[in-house]
Amino acid sequence: MKAFLSLTRLYLGSVYGLSFPKGKARPTLKQVAKTVGIVLLAAYMAAAFGAMFVLMNMAQYDALAPLGLQGMLILNAVITATMMTFVFGFLMALSTYWLNEAEDHLHALPIGPRSLLGAKLAMVWVSEAAVSLFVLGIAMVVYGIKAAPPAAFYVHGVLAALAVPLAPLALSYLVIILLMRVGRFLRNKNTLMLIGGIFGLVMALGFNILYQGMVVKLQDPAWVIENLGNPDAILARLGTAWPPSLFAYRAMSAPLAGSSALWTLANLALGLGAAALVVSALGPTFVASLRGFGERRFKRLEHADSFLATRLVAKPAFLTLFRREFVLMNREPMYLLNGPFIVVLMPLILGIMFVVQKDALAEEFGFLGALTGGSAGMLIAAGAAAFLGAGTSIACTAVSRDAKMLAGVKALPVSPAAYFLAKLAHAEVFGVFGAVVGAGIVGYALKLGAGAALLGGLVGLSFSTLVNLAGLYLDMAMPKLRWENPISALKQNINSVVVLLGAMALIGGLGYLSTQLALGTLAMAALYGGGSLALVAALLAAFPAWSRRRFAALEP
Repeated sequence: MKAFLSLTRLYLGSVYGLSFPKGKARPTLKQVAKTVGIVLLAAYMAAAFGAMFVLMNMAQYDALAPLGLQGMLILNAVITATMMTFVFGFLMALSTYWLNEAEDHLHALPIGPRSLLGAKLAMVWVSEAAVSLFVLGIAMVVYGIKAAPPAAFYVHGVLAALAVPLAPLALSYLVIILLMRVGRFLRNKNTLMLIGGIFGLVMALGFNILYQGMVVKLQDPAWVIENLGNPDAILARLGTAWPPSLFAYRAMSAPLAGSSALWTLANLALGLGAAALVVSALGPTFVASLRGFGERRFKRLEHADSFLATRLVAKPAFLTLFRREFVLMNREPMYLLNGPFIVVLMPLILGIMFVVQKDALAEEFGFLGALTGGSAGMLIAAGAAAFLGAGTSIACTAVSRDAKMLAGVKALPVSPAAYFLAKLAHAEVFGVFGAVVGAGIVGYALKLGAGAALLGGLVGLSFSTLVNLAGLYLDMAMPKLRWENPISALKQNINSVVVLLGAMALIGGLGYLSTQLALGTLAMAALYGGGSLALVAALLAAFPAWSRRRFAALEP
């Protein structure tokens, strides 16, 4: 048990970036700032998703209550939480199956294989329990406000939320471990990240299509009753087929009944039993599948001379550095999917929303169209272009992602300015793409002229260039150079949070300022675009000296 608890603590700190206090040590200012930034970002995301679930649950309750079927809201919420924790838990279990080379050293210690698998499962359960509490908690609050259930309802609800992820996680590890034993090609970190990322994107887009469709259909009480409140509806059938969901529903629907405690205990026992069974039966198989994880087979070259002649070709240093940046980030699946891919994913989600809710959005787009005269349309296009171009987190994590390679880079005969500017050039490639996509989508949706859309794209590109350059300055000044899991350099980097939230705040602030200025399209473009370019020029003028100082100060 002691080994299990220690490993769980280790995994929690490594994967989630949690730092546990040691003795009476006081946190540093940087640690406090990081924590505050992460909390603010988490609060923003929770508020956005929370509003979505609140509206869905309120619509369901209002449609079901007249028929006395409001209790189905709880069953639907439990099923939704189960499906979400299964999808997210599967992805999390897959992406953390093998963390890094340091994990191999654990196998040399006197630690039982069941402790290793149990700690890994417990680490994933923490995040999935939070998701379950979030989804089920919103339904509980909506139901509680409208139906005023007794306090026991909330006790059973919290226990149900904690139990919901256990059985799906046990099933996820059962499938993944067996796949790892059968398919040797899967035992590669990049392969896992790519498969998991693609699976996650497909599920995210599928959920988005489902949600956008339900937003429209929830306005129809007849559809809600037929698909959500009918005992033969799909969610009701899923609840019957998946006993944990049915147990939770029965405990929460009659919280004061004598059997409610038995249903809750049965739910917890079933989930814990499933997890314990998988850990006990597959612990040795799990550890055996980790041996040799990530090893690659070498290919014998029959014509080494021709290979060297084609690969070892002299090229300009800056182009080589730029190609290095492009390849290193975009061949790492989690870097690609969480960074540059945003310029594809965000427009894709917006496109799905437009197609699914085309009729519902037509009136809103018509209203916006009336406001796009003068500089308004150009500025909306500029805002979309700026957000996509500045939201990739490429420049503001560029130095941090290079932490493991700094020793080799500093030994090369390259100028510091070229080294850092290659990172900016990499960010600008996706900045240009983001500007084209963002301005193009807004121009099409709002029926802007080609001139207004082009001008908006250029203004957005100038602003995103400023944000990317400022983000690079920030990461040069405060890089995250101590990490074991590569994704920590991107997703657990306070610089990424600062730049993303800062860009959003600036775009919003400038949008408000625009409403107070009575300027024409060209004047507004000159003000924002010209102002951004002037700041970019000033930062670039100071860049060579700053590059030399920061390059010399970087220590691997």
